[in-house]
Amino acid sequence: MPRDMGFLIGEKLAQKGILDQRKLKDAMEKQKISGRLLGEVIVELGYATEEQMAQALSDQLGIPYVDITRQKVNKDVIDIVPEAMAREYVVFPLFRLENSITVAMKDPLDIRVIDRLKHMTHCDIDPVMSTRAAILKII
Repeated sequence: MPRDMGFLIGEKLAQKGILDQRKLKDAMEKQKISGRLLGEVIVELGYATEEQMAQALSDQLGIPYVDITRQKVNKDVIDIVPEAMAREYVVFPLFRLENSITVAMKDPLDIRVIDRLKHMTHCDIDPVMSTRAAILKII
């Protein structure tokens, strides 16, 4: 995620009342020192939950957020992605519609993973956002 995107996500969290300006500034300072993504720092500091961060990123990026712990698992698509690969890439196939598979991803902008899934499944991949914890739990 580009640095200015991190700032924008921090501002979005502040606008939603999840993060105040003091906490945003603190997180940005820690992010500069660590070089990690601002969202990771905000969650690590306990200023927002992983789910709040994923929902804010979903809004920011225009990619749907799905709480997969509340989804009915479609047993027809589970085996499309081997468990080891699902854990490695933090992805979970939700359902298939014709030649398109909707996949919950921790990082739905990771083109490398999307391309790998596309090549492996011979289907188009429609990524949606979910949290790392929720995806690993459902796997």
